[in-house]
Amino acid sequence: MIVFSTFLKIIKKYYGLILLYLVIFTIFSVIFASTNKQNNVFTAKKPNIAIVNMEDSPLMKSFLTYIKKNSNIVEIAKEDLKDALFNRKVDLILNIPDNFSNDFLNNKNPEIKFERVPDSYSSTYALMYLNRYLNLANLYNINNISEEKLIGYIEKDLKEESEVVFIQKAENNYTANYLYNFSNYSVMAMTIMILSLVMSSFKKEVIKKRNMISPISYKKQNRQLFVFNLIITLAVWLIFIIMGIFFFKTAMFNRQGLLLILNLLVFCLTVLSIGFLIGNHIQNKEVMGAINNVITLGTSFICGAFVPQEILGESVLRIAKIFPSYWFIKNNDLIVILTNYNIDNLKPIIINMGIVLLFGLLFYIINLIILRLKLKAK
Repeated sequence: MIVFSTFLKIIKKYYGLILLYLVIFTIFSVIFASTNKQNNVFTAKKPNIAIVNMEDSPLMKSFLTYIKKNSNIVEIAKEDLKDALFNRKVDLILNIPDNFSNDFLNNKNPEIKFERVPDSYSSTYALMYLNRYLNLANLYNINNISEEKLIGYIEKDLKEESEVVFIQKAENNYTANYLYNFSNYSVMAMTIMILSLVMSSFKKEVIKKRNMISPISYKKQNRQLFVFNLIITLAVWLIFIIMGIFFFKTAMFNRQGLLLILNLLVFCLTVLSIGFLIGNHIQNKEVMGAINNVITLGTSFICGAFVPQEILGESVLRIAKIFPSYWFIKNNDLIVILTNYNIDNLKPIIINMGIVLLFGLLFYIINLIILRLKLKAK
């Protein structure tokens, strides 16, 4: 009870900072919630597409003619494509590789790479009709068919237009996804701040001496501290879940919403280990605050919390992979595009959660190693 009462006193001391982070998150929740206007009306607006084409063949000419009919082709220099996507001048960028048609006709399964604005209905619509052309091409691409015949079959089928009617809303929680990606900053900042402040306060000489003369052993005190820190972490998680439910209501009670909640819980457990590590070994509050800002802001910028991962450069993403935030945010992005919940689609999400938990285990082990080294030194 001595450890618990001390813990509560320290929490009360810093309630102002805790409230500040709650206010910040609430403000952003209101902003994101206001953009989450859903309806069942579908308007086929022509998307803006930039194309990087490396070949010139009859099949490719037919494909490009079809694209031009259904979209606005935007001419942009190759080096400016990323900026155009970020500024939403284009909804989709297509990269067509050299020798695509020949490889396709010979069943080598060539791939058209693309980059898209993640929450854009226009880019989703563009991919839908692009896939229609490619699916027809795959259907008619039987052995020894000539390129001219293949094009003829495809173009004949494409003339049959069909009306698009939505029977049911899809579980596309794109706005909730942005909110949960942003929670990388809010959850980390709040949790690490609370845990590190509490842990560093317990390391003060006055409290340390008081705990030393208590009947509770040092190991038991540490276990109790970890349990209390776990309770605080779960409380932060619940606060964010309640806010998500308040602003997005039923959107959080479908399968995507539940997976987002589970993914956040896994991330919170790893953040618990980070806060426990910092609080155990950093005493200076200014240094602690600086480390907290570097970790939370740094990972949020390079891992995709503030800017979508699809827009970040490959070199930035390679660096981002060494942080748990990258895998947490990547999982959020995977979850909101799920339509089929079979094991093959869920497998990468489960693997990413496992990676995040391994980061948490790593930080916990590092904490134990440093504590043992300090005890041996004494």
